[in-house]
Amino acid sequence: MKKSILFIILSIALSGATALAQNDKLYVAFKPAVPLDNRLINEKEIMAQSPVYKRLKEAYGLSLANPFDFTDQKLAELSANAIKLVGNDDAVAQLKKIFLVQTASIDKTHFEALIKELQQMDIVAYVSTHPLTPIAPPADIAPVTPNFEAQQSYIGVNPGVNMRYAWDKGFFGQNVKVRDVEYGVNINHEDLEDQNITIQPGKTIEPSLTTAYTEHGTAVLGILAANKGDYGISGMVPNVTEAVLYPEYTVETGYDRALAVSSAINNTSIGDVVIYEMQTGGVSGYAPAEYDNVIWSLTKAATDAGIIIVAAAANGSQNLDAPAYATYMARGNSGAIMVGAGTNTTAHTRLNFSNYGSRVDLQAWGTDVFSTGYGDAHQIGGDFNQTYTNFSGTSSATPIVASCVVNLQAYYRHLTGGNSMTGQQIKTILRNTGIPQGSPATENIGPLPNMKAAMEYLAATLSTEDIARKNNIFIYPNPVADRLYIKDTENKEVAYRIFDIYGKVWLTSTQKGTDLDVSSLSAGIYFLQLSGDRYSYYQKFIKQ
Repeated sequence: MKKSILFIILSIALSGATALAQNDKLYVAFKPAVPLDNRLINEKEIMAQSPVYKRLKEAYGLSLANPFDFTDQKLAELSANAIKLVGNDDAVAQLKKIFLVQTASIDKTHFEALIKELQQMDIVAYVSTHPLTPIAPPADIAPVTPNFEAQQSYIGVNPGVNMRYAWDKGFFGQNVKVRDVEYGVNINHEDLEDQNITIQPGKTIEPSLTTAYTEHGTAVLGILAANKGDYGISGMVPNVTEAVLYPEYTVETGYDRALAVSSAINNTSIGDVVIYEMQTGGVSGYAPAEYDNVIWSLTKAATDAGIIIVAAAANGSQNLDAPAYATYMARGNSGAIMVGAGTNTTAHTRLNFSNYGSRVDLQAWGTDVFSTGYGDAHQIGGDFNQTYTNFSGTSSATPIVASCVVNLQAYYRHLTGGNSMTGQQIKTILRNTGIPQGSPATENIGPLPNMKAAMEYLAATLSTEDIARKNNIFIYPNPVADRLYIKDTENKEVAYRIFDIYGKVWLTSTQKGTDLDVSSLSAGIYFLQLSGDRYSYYQKFIKQ
């Protein structure tokens, strides 16, 4: 993670927790067989299942509430997608068994006693606590900021992920939506203000949070979706359909990570991407956010239903294969793509703060990643909206990998006429085509994505009607001076769009004709997009 916010401890694992404050938020998840629905609270049914509950209710003023904001329509959609993709909707059904526990005002001793008694109930699957106020973030991670051009090399070829290859083919993340779960973002930054970057509707970022917290999202979304213009930095996927921040700490709902995650999932469609820029308290250091049971349950339900989640492995120097994490690992794989932090050299070895183990899937730079925000690396004219930082940790690695996930999905949707890959499919491709991790391999953080190899793999292995259809499209001459000719054997009406390497659209129309007048374009590199009934086709061309 990064600087003074990187990731915050938001969840205390009961097994390793010390004293629990009486105002911690308390969750209880009932076992799958228990006929309960958190949207239709039925305490009589709970009492029928366990007489203990009646005693707890009387002793502690106990009541239950729905902790999430899923709509019935979204739950039905998640269930249908999960059945289609993994053969069952067990993980989605489990979300209905998770309740927020509310009590009368009790002291710490009674609060801890309540937790213990809930854990001992036969009908309870797990109990989880989340603090209501942020815990102090970890300290800065070295080194100091190098120059801008050096920082941009994570976009280039090895030791970078070669995102420029995707750009050269006309892919900038288009037709994919992204959600980022963390504290805040400065949407007025000069590199972000003209992008489709917003904050969850109806939510106000908690004003008491310092920029050490809120600027974290500015750096993350800068790496991902900053304007690819002629100033500042270039986002790796600047043309994503939208990027929305789902804040954990708001004026309206206080400090509520589970609600932020559920809201992000509730507003994400199959094949789109949710990013977890979060970590939590582990056994002896920071652990992935999903180490908490509630976050794991939400994640598993989402990924089973085809939503892609990219999550930081966290900055805890933890071996997730160690016996201390056996209970966490025994839950199984949540389906999230877990990201570790590696060096910015061709060695691609683990940085000492990064968590590691068989659960970690992919790595990216955890140091020297130049991005927007903070102002510790560069600030123009004392303007808060013109600040830049040297980002680091699993915080910087996660949006780099997420950008590769987004653009590979964009490419797949282009090749297949709008279909989507699952997170498991994308993870497999990026791992199999990635640049191997350096020694020691025993400290696994996975390979570094290689966009050229991943996209070439897709192009070579996919054989669909849509791709065959595109083989009948020819564009010439290239380079072109005045008129660009299009040969389409079906000669149907198509929509076309011409944009430059920065994503700026110059010409757009719908026609059935076979040539385009490009004489008004200045000399340079452009991309032509043709869209028909069932396909979208891109071609790079040079205007003389």
